[in-house]
Amino acid sequence: MRIPKLRKKATPTRGVRRVIKEAPSSTDEVPVPEKERFKLPEIDLKKYRAPVGGFLFLVLLLFGIYKGYQYVYHGTHFRLRHVKIGHTRQIEKKEVIRQSGLSWGTNIFKVKPGEVRKKLVEHPWIREARVWRKLPDTIVIEIEEESAVCSVLFLTSGGENNFYLLNSKGQIFKKAETSALKGKFIITGFSREDYNLKPAVISRRLKRVIDMMEVYSSNSARPAVSEVYVKHDSARLILKESTTSVQVDLENYKQQFAVLDQFLANVEIALKDINLIYLDNRENPTRALVIPVIKKEEKDEDDEGKLQSEKDGKKIKTKYTRKHVEKLKADINPLNKKKNKKSSVIARQNANFTKKTNNHLSSNR
Repeated sequence: MRIPKLRKKATPTRGVRRVIKEAPSSTDEVPVPEKERFKLPEIDLKKYRAPVGGFLFLVLLLFGIYKGYQYVYHGTHFRLRHVKIGHTRQIEKKEVIRQSGLSWGTNIFKVKPGEVRKKLVEHPWIREARVWRKLPDTIVIEIEEESAVCSVLFLTSGGENNFYLLNSKGQIFKKAETSALKGKFIITGFSREDYNLKPAVISRRLKRVIDMMEVYSSNSARPAVSEVYVKHDSARLILKESTTSVQVDLENYKQQFAVLDQFLANVEIALKDINLIYLDNRENPTRALVIPVIKKEEKDEDDEGKLQSEKDGKKIKTKYTRKHVEKLKADINPLNKKKNKKSSVIARQNANFTKKTNNHLSSNR
């Protein structure tokens, strides 16, 4: 084996330190490195503390929401047990619950007040409804009912006559039963075909009639009305306790009702002896034209006067005047009552004078 030569150490120059490593000798042992062990990398937990905490909080929050949802929507605490309904006059509370579609035991949060209201207002007697929840197990319903002011009779081409109830706005909301007609006046003169073609126009005309009857009913001294027959712009009021009719204009009915009040206060004729009172005189609004009732005796006498008799082969037609027609007939003006009285007195005096003259002439003969 060849032994390497050793170099001499060089003397360092002045002011400079030089280190020269000596080569290892053949006799020195070379250290063998040990096998490295596996070590986990060091993790800084402070760095991940906030994200991990937020994630855990989110998981807990979602779990709480799920549990709350299960408790609110599937638990027994919020099931429907009570329904409070306000005061009603025309409809029973059981019918209100049936119309609303509510069922006992339903979760109160699954009940939608808007949908319940829509179902309620479909009922003919319910004009408006308010619905809301009252936790934990109650639904509250407030109802505004329709008010039937009168009824209208529609004539059809098939001959079927149907009565319908009207509210204060002139709107039809229900087919009338016999019990609902009691104590209410009836409007006639309209056909079902006209209403189907122009419902808005007919409703406005019905509203005008209702407004007129409100003014008429404001004075309790006026006779009760059972029927109002409408034709064009005039209305004929048929009184309940007699066969008398009063015809007025739908435009100037307030002034005409004032004339009617004055007429009823001053007239000496009973209403049962009057057939028709005309108040719709536009040329003379303060005048009342009266048509009297023809009694049975007068009618028979008038019929006898119209009989035809034969004389010498010729037909002669004679006609007699009705009794008391001039007395009852309608130039009765309540504003000129004194004048009418005076004229009647003069007519009576003339009749007595004529009678005496005829008696005197007959005695002289």
